[in-house]
Amino acid sequence: MNDILLPVETTNRELDAKLLLGTRLLNPERRVFIGSIRRLNRLAGLVKNGIYLGPWAMSPPDRHWETYYAQFKRDGFSFLYLVEEGGVWTGDETDWKIPLEQTISGDHIDRLAPDDWICAWGDFQADYYRRRIPQMAARVRVTGHPRFDLYASSNRKFFAEDAERIRKQYGPFVLINTNMGYANNQRGIENTFSKAFWYDANDSALRFRHLAIWQDSMRTLAAVVHLVHRLSAEFPKLNFILRPHPSESLAFYKAVFSGVKNIHALHEGSVGAWIMASEALIHDGCTTAIEAQLMDIPVLSLAFESQRPMEIRIANELGLRCESPAEVIQALRPLTSGEKVRCTPIPPHSAAKRLIGNFSTSALDTLGAMVDESLAATRGGEKGSTTTRLRLHEQAGAISAFPQKMVREFRSRLKDRAGEHKKFYRFRFADIDQRMRRIMQMTGTRVQWTLLGSEVISLTKR
Repeated sequence: MNDILLPVETTNRELDAKLLLGTRLLNPERRVFIGSIRRLNRLAGLVKNGIYLGPWAMSPPDRHWETYYAQFKRDGFSFLYLVEEGGVWTGDETDWKIPLEQTISGDHIDRLAPDDWICAWGDFQADYYRRRIPQMAARVRVTGHPRFDLYASSNRKFFAEDAERIRKQYGPFVLINTNMGYANNQRGIENTFSKAFWYDANDSALRFRHLAIWQDSMRTLAAVVHLVHRLSAEFPKLNFILRPHPSESLAFYKAVFSGVKNIHALHEGSVGAWIMASEALIHDGCTTAIEAQLMDIPVLSLAFESQRPMEIRIANELGLRCESPAEVIQALRPLTSGEKVRCTPIPPHSAAKRLIGNFSTSALDTLGAMVDESLAATRGGEKGSTTTRLRLHEQAGAISAFPQKMVREFRSRLKDRAGEHKKFYRFRFADIDQRMRRIMQMTGTRVQWTLLGSEVISLTKR
């Protein structure tokens, strides 16, 4: 029996893709565990001979990464290192190397073992990893990311039911997805200018690069707020749904759009359903432009300033580039007569094709082949703990963590009162059951899934 671990950081962004990937990886000799980073890492020592697909055992949100990684390796695990945000960055090629370098140092991937893998979103990242970590050059492979595969024509029906429900609730609407975590950090300005946000006052180059990104984000935030207000007045019969990035403060948007009946600031459900239900997507430097492009939804990319060194041009090359509010209004004008917004094909030499492998390959297929290859080389030996023991382990962990949980819940309520949203939402039976029914129908695979606790699910093949 082989165990496969798929960690989730941001539920609304990752869970659907992880459930689909987990289902695709199943066979009678495998178990898949999907859950929060914190709880999956604490399965170290209880699961055996498998795969950890994600970055988080190498740099989890606590200080014990070396202990977890060593334990997993002792128990016969190979790591397929795959980041959740690995290809949509500010600036040009010189700037793109900075987050890659931060990934190497922050996630310690130069310490990966010879039987581990580095999964790159695209060719640019793969080439950089091979040059910087020559001992792992043969173990770097371009995979893309599985969440983008959900938007392929063969998989997008996963969102159809939710998209129809959203259309009935809001009618025709335009979706605005934002990515202004520097200017509108839900943890406050103190977090923006901290090492947790890659700010270093002692490194002059990084400090002024950080300031340039923050300055660009502040200008963009003001421009987007003004634009959405103007659009709501220009198209009073249309709704405008604004969904912030998980790092942003939802409370800010609720405040600045308060009282405007056709603007709705929210962060509910999987973004794929909202994209599918929309008439068009407006964005500035948001990964969802890639998802909308893959789903054949019209994309309007904001380019109100001609000189923006810190523009996220990978995303902004997609769709129709609008250089003024008037151009956005003109692009949306067909909606007033019941027509569709025009789709703009991806440019043939777009940087997105070098940075996002999903435009040319299937991440689900590539990762599946890598898992097969790695497990074929995995030694046999002791089996992992039974499902019953793992459930008891999760229950015991929940009890021991209860005091800390109460503190977190109290802090969470304070944030919720201000309209804040969280990244990881605890699993609910009805929600997981609905998602798994859709995936089983799509794939034709019969899956036995078990809720081991509020933060871990196990999948086995029936």
